[in-house]
Amino acid sequence: MRYSPNPQNTKERADYAVRVMLRRGNTSRTFCSCFENGDGDQVSATIWKRALKNEKLMAVLPKYIVSDMAKEAYDKGLAA
Repeated sequence: MRYSPNPQNTKERADYAVRVMLRRGNTSRTFCSCFENGDGDQVSATIWKRALKNEKLMAVLPKYIVSDMAKEAYDKGLAA
């Protein structure tokens, strides 16, 4: 059975997305769904917050999400 993050849990979806990014995995329907529950800005901001403390994550971030938008969401205080 394939893992699917809880759509009602922003942190769990951010955790999953970060794991994919850090292992430089391919995006998938599951990965994309992490950002499609009405709180994609919050998920992106949460990932940006983690990337500020993780150089490897910050380096791969642009491959997966729009960094400027994630930073903007973080600056608005949307990080979980």
